[in-house]
Amino acid sequence: METAALRRDLSELFLNAEASSYSEYELLSLLSGHDVLSFSDDNPELQLFRRHFVLMNTLYDLQQQWLEDNVGYLTISPLAIALKPLGQAETCNLPSANMDADRLLREYYGDWRHFEDMKPGNVRELLQGFWEMYASYDGRADFLNVLGVSNDASMDEIKRRYQELVATHHPDKGGDVERFREVREAYEALSKFKE
Repeated sequence: METAALRRDLSELFLNAEASSYSEYELLSLLSGHDVLSFSDDNPELQLFRRHFVLMNTLYDLQQQWLEDNVGYLTISPLAIALKPLGQAETCNLPSANMDADRLLREYYGDWRHFEDMKPGNVRELLQGFWEMYASYDGRADFLNVLGVSNDASMDEIKRRYQELVATHHPDKGGDVERFREVREAYEALSKFKE
């Protein structure tokens, strides 16, 4: 698939610093006129997957190119894609879990077989696997573990468990200050995931 025009327009967006960062949604909206991002599949989930794949493939190519050319480091996540100066975002400064996730994602989006082999029924399965992997890399799984709830716990379940733990560990009731802080931080972090 020819992505040269898409690469050029993405380069222009990031190198001319029109914004400090873009979400994936914003980029797809700004670049919607590209033929390479237009698919006529009947299945909307498959169309979305294909647009997403092409964009991510191109972004990871640019990330590698700009790193090799000492332009900067392109941070890539669905909510914030930004070109950072190397002193601010060198890969050696990233936590190892993030480096592993970044490497796995770069390998996935670099392999066009994933694009070609995707069938409508596989998109949901892929999304479920993505969210499970994301939870293990973004710290959410650790926060859930602190509260002692399962990975598929609803926000109501999380809140109930938080209230139980606060009642048990609150320093005013003789609880452990450190455990109370840990529980509170985990709950606050999980609340942000649900926003």
